[in-house]
Amino acid sequence: MLWYEILLLIIAILLFFVLLIAVILFIMLLPGSRKKVKNFDWLLARPIAHRGYHNGQKDCPENSKAAYQKAIDRNYNIEIDIHVTLDNQIVVFHDDNVERMTGVNKLIKDMTLEEIKQLRLQGGEESIMTLPEFLDLVHDQVGVLIEFKNSQGGKLEKYAWPILEKYNGRWVMQAFQPDSLKWFKQNQPSIPRGQLCFNYMETKNPWLRKFLYTYLFSNFIGRPNFISYNWPGCKYKTIKLLRKMHAPLLVWTVQNEEVYNQVKDKCDNVIFENLELK
Repeated sequence: MLWYEILLLIIAILLFFVLLIAVILFIMLLPGSRKKVKNFDWLLARPIAHRGYHNGQKDCPENSKAAYQKAIDRNYNIEIDIHVTLDNQIVVFHDDNVERMTGVNKLIKDMTLEEIKQLRLQGGEESIMTLPEFLDLVHDQVGVLIEFKNSQGGKLEKYAWPILEKYNGRWVMQAFQPDSLKWFKQNQPSIPRGQLCFNYMETKNPWLRKFLYTYLFSNFIGRPNFISYNWPGCKYKTIKLLRKMHAPLLVWTVQNEEVYNQVKDKCDNVIFENLELK
């Protein structure tokens, strides 16, 4: 075999492996089918108020009844976060630790509902709501985007589902942890699933995980029906490709007119705060 024939063979083998890797990554990237889940067109029809329509003050703090009511009054869909307590109750709150909003340095997973109910948000009159309280307030007046926070190995999903199963209103779930989406894919496949994401490349995770998560090649775990990405991610080619594959894109958190104008034509809806959107 001549030297150039050997060279051509090596090139052919390399091209084969490049093509194989590309095919594998494409399969990993694929979103879930929208035909297999409940219709969620409503999620794209109205802007989504981040933790309610709050003003950052004690009279209307994030994830409070006042903030939710203001969002309902403006016909905004609402984004919330949920956690499971020590006594297996589901509360609506963003952080793992309640200190930022209440001044008490404790993790929600280490607190009972009775302890949590004694706290007040930002020193005002508003308290942390349970998921049933929140759903009773909303009563399908608007749609709800629910972020599942610390899954705790499926514990959060296990205790949240019986509550959500009884709710007749519009809601979908999203999470950063692909295993949370996987739980719904396996146990409640009709519920639309959203993969939350941001640029992991500057985090301390192993490089492979950072790469897979940043560019959504982790989709094979939970097969999301929509993507919820930090707004600078609009530029990523995998995000654009997913939109072409009919996976809607939500971007977060849009906090001013400048960013809104940058992203409004590059996504299907926005999760926002500090703005008045039509």
